[in-house]
Amino acid sequence: LTLIALHSKNYTEAYGHLSLAFTRLLSLFSSEQTAWMMPLLHQTIFDASTVADLADAAGPVGSQTHVRDCSEKLQKAFSYCINHRSDPNGNSIGPESPDCKQRGVVYIVVSSFKLYFKMGNLRPCKNLIAPVEMPRGGAPPLIESPHIPKSDLVTFRFYKGRLCVYEDKYSEALVELDYALEHCAASAYSN
Repeated sequence: LTLIALHSKNYTEAYGHLSLAFTRLLSLFSSEQTAWMMPLLHQTIFDASTVADLADAAGPVGSQTHVRDCSEKLQKAFSYCINHRSDPNGNSIGPESPDCKQRGVVYIVVSSFKLYFKMGNLRPCKNLIAPVEMPRGGAPPLIESPHIPKSDLVTFRFYKGRLCVYEDKYSEALVELDYALEHCAASAYSN
């Protein structure tokens, strides 16, 4: 149904279908042993964010209804992932384990940053940065994990740098933006 609505350029209807699918996916994802669903969650986040933006652009000027709804769903996904710290047997796990949902947190944070910047609402960004950069019970911060994809790390540092510019923290912004530029793929001309 989403594809039919997209083909007919009915972006509001398409987002409605995607939103429903996203909600159902999150209800499944909240249970244990669903880390294997992370690629599906990431694709759903990408699709929902893109279509939410199209739906808002097709609606009344300044409408952010769909983007706001999508950001609320991303908050739930973030919560499910960041709080996942044990396997089904109750053993403590971290991002080094393929069964840990924390591996997908940075992608969710980056996707949330994109939506918050579109909405012009940057306050929630700080709430997303702290859990990713704080040490976790003797373990290094999640952002330092070698299991975080480089593309997510570069985009995280880029948005953090932009946020620092808005907060007049220019020296910190320079460090973050320099990192993003130096580690950005050479083939990513649009970046």
